[in-house]
Amino acid sequence: RAQSAALQSDGKIVAAGFAISQNGLSENFAVARYTANGVLDTTFSRDGITQIDFGNCCQSAYQVLLQSDGKIITVGYPNTEDSDSDFLLARLNPRGSLDLTFGVGGKVRTSFGDLNGGANGASLQSDGKIVAVGFQATFSNQWSNFALARYLDGQ
Repeated sequence: RAQSAALQSDGKIVAAGFAISQNGLSENFAVARYTANGVLDTTFSRDGITQIDFGNCCQSAYQVLLQSDGKIITVGYPNTEDSDSDFLLARLNPRGSLDLTFGVGGKVRTSFGDLNGGANGASLQSDGKIVAVGFQATFSNQWSNFALARYLDGQ
């Protein structure tokens, strides 16, 4: 299910959200790229879709960003109440593979310690730094706060 979309300068459409994993037991970040005609772009990850697994049950991308160099950033969080939720970011190369120069294996996880949290929006500053926004809450969800993280080195 798509949660966010962005239009590349060449008219291609990049959408991000979640997809059921191949084993059917979890949900992963999913990024799809379509041609300007709305057909899956097979030059992107061979079939037009990339799934990104952060290792916990269910996670979804809520924002997709396009960098000027063609790389794609997705931002989201785990969708389960029984797990520690963090800000999750991933960066893909223009052809759909994880950018291994970003974070650890192409992924970044920002923890709020004992608080539950999640990123549901993001923006790129003019200098390329990523700003992610979302929430932090107690596990019982008795209260929640606005949360913001800026990744100073792009990671």
